[in-house]
Amino acid sequence: DISWEIKDGDHWVLYGLNGAGKSTILDIINAYTAPSSGEFEILDMKQGKPGYSADNIRKQIGYVSQSLFKKMRQEDNAFTTVISGAYASIGVYEDPTDEIRNKAEEICAMLGITPYINRRFSTLSQGEQTRVLIGRALMSEPRLLILDEPTNGLDFVAREDLLERIGNIGQDKNGPTMIYVTHHLEEVLPVFKHILLLKEGQV
Repeated sequence: DISWEIKDGDHWVLYGLNGAGKSTILDIINAYTAPSSGEFEILDMKQGKPGYSADNIRKQIGYVSQSLFKKMRQEDNAFTTVISGAYASIGVYEDPTDEIRNKAEEICAMLGITPYINRRFSTLSQGEQTRVLIGRALMSEPRLLILDEPTNGLDFVAREDLLERIGNIGQDKNGPTMIYVTHHLEEVLPVFKHILLLKEGQV
């Protein structure tokens, strides 16, 4: 019995301990599963109505999760991995346009990826890989950016640097609405004005 409304531009933290129900909510938002009852509407699409489809939803969502790390082509360099987000593919199979390259360069500069732009994804630290995957997600100009526990496994310095970059994304008026998933309160940045606190599947 969860009721939750996110308005455009409102950045939310989805907070709860392991087993609270965070992953189930994310699966519903990403159209990997459907709610067993009630109504669900996302990005102006309503479940059961014309235009609602998993593909249409996922094209407008940038989703960064731990499961994504292993799916990436490990031999691709950081820049290619970021560019792949423009095609919503794992890997790049055509020559990117100058426009796509320029956009990727801007995103890499904003996220601090430029120093290791030519290094293979597999050789990057976990913090560097996370930045690359956030850059990849931003390439499609998503309306919604979901960051699912992005600081997992990072040391203090890498975590603070990543949180600063995420804060910058949140301050961009033209940037996506964000959902930040965590069970660490110290990661809640000032840009997140709203928190949905879950415990045992309840708000």
